Amino acid sequence: MDGHGARGAQGSNDAGDAAMARLGGYAAIASAILALVYAVGFVFLKDAGVFSPALLAGGLLSAITLAAVYERVRRGASGPALLGLLFGFAGGVGAIAHGGYDLANVLHAPTVVDAGLLLGALLIVVYLGRLIVLDANSLLILVPAGVAAIVISPAWYAWIGRELLRR
Repeated sequence: MDGHGARGAQGSNDAGDAAMARLGGYAAIASAILALVYAVGFVFLKDAGVFSPALLAGGLLSAITLAAVYERVRRGASGPALLGLLFGFAGGVGAIAHGGYDLANVLHAPTVVDAGLLLGALLIVVYLGRLIVLDANSLLILVPAGVAAIVISPAWYAWIGRELLRR
């Protein structure tokens, strides 16, 4: 043995389980608050600027919550726990996508969206280029990476920040 023994390994796992449970608990409480914000924004205010960020963040936090629930119940019923995690995660990803799409429509600045699409395309080109070309000093990598990092990314994030603060 390495001096830790079985109890030492289990103790570190218990600490990780406790930390995940704590994170999941905070995420669940925040999800509950965001669900209320979403409901008020969608039903009463009818303001996508209110309900879209709540839906997006709630989707992310629900995935964290469900991961913590899975950790707690998987030992007793691993199949149903995994199925619940997968369905819940799919719902969380759907909420993130839906909230993000609605939020993009709220910002409705085509130039911001176009810059975001251009940035995404450049990052995909860089990613694929690194997989195919392998030489980081190739102009096929340096040009799109430089344009993305020096021009488009800072401009896009500054623009998004301005739009979010303006609304």
